[in-house]
Amino acid sequence: MPEEDTPRGDWLPPRAPGAADPPRYEPGREGAPRWQPPPAPSDWTPAEPAAEPEAETDRAPAPTAAPRGERPVFVPAAGQRDAGATVAVTIAIIALALLLLSIGAGFWLTLPLSGLALHLGRRARDRSQVEGRSQANAGMVLGMVGVVLGLLAAIGWIIAIIFLGYGPSDLQHDLQRELDRQSREAFIHAARALLGR
Repeated sequence: MPEEDTPRGDWLPPRAPGAADPPRYEPGREGAPRWQPPPAPSDWTPAEPAAEPEAETDRAPAPTAAPRGERPVFVPAAGQRDAGATVAVTIAIIALALLLLSIGAGFWLTLPLSGLALHLGRRARDRSQVEGRSQANAGMVLGMVGVVLGLLAAIGWIIAIIFLGYGPSDLQHDLQRELDRQSREAFIHAARALLGR
């Protein structure tokens, strides 16, 4: 089928047989009427402009830049817990538990952990708002208690080792003997209760 000669150029697809040329855009001629909006109905009145919204007085003030030389302080939103306060309380409780379970011999672990809890609690208290300060204060108090008890335990163990010659190994042997004695007594009481029936 021979191609038709068209002024459209080679880049357009071939035209279907018998099809008319597509409509073309022709720019408006000079002096041609332009589009006008349709006339408004006779009973139509323009709308009044909307009133400006009143200024809100209870809106929070816009944030301001920190003065030169001061670091900005990031405060958690109200109702949020500060992670530093939670960590401080957890570390302080672990330090006190170590001290009590080791009968004071674990003072060398309790002192640094309690000091860390005290530091984290103080930082969290400075960062927190009024709602989040109770947990930070608890971390600080438990950290102080751990430091004081750790120091007392350290002094007690140093006196016991230097002046009395009593060390942690002696304590372990004494505790083992006491545990053996109590287990023997419990066994004897259980045997008597069974034979007494």
